[in-house]
Amino acid sequence: MTAAFDRLHATLHRLFRLDAPPELDFGVYRLINLKRAHLTTYLQEGLPQQVAQVLRKTGQADRDAKLAALARARQRIVDELGAHLVDADGKLDPSQESTIPGKAYLRAQEDAASLKDTAEMEEEIFDRLATFFGRYDC
Repeated sequence: MTAAFDRLHATLHRLFRLDAPPELDFGVYRLINLKRAHLTTYLQEGLPQQVAQVLRKTGQADRDAKLAALARARQRIVDELGAHLVDADGKLDPSQESTIPGKAYLRAQEDAASLKDTAEMEEEIFDRLATFFGRYDC
């Protein structure tokens, strides 16, 4: 796993007192002892799998939407201004950067370029969760 996941795992392990001795069998420790195996399995396997699954779904949908918007913006330039203004690499003629279709195309290009890799997003999610739960870690 990633460093952020390892940090989150360690934080939640401490927060849930999963390393508490079995002699502590009262109150919340009793519940932790009863659910220790379930909590440990979820933290090690379930959570990473669920995050990866959600990222695959939403990441692909976001990627598809941004690439479709870029294709529509490019087609608008071709239809309204001419095919010669966008080269094969997707570079817009500088004279068209201030036009409305040109600005829309440049925005769509920026959006498409800002797409993050699933591993990057996963790292960011685990990092933010570790930071959040770290506030409550004793």
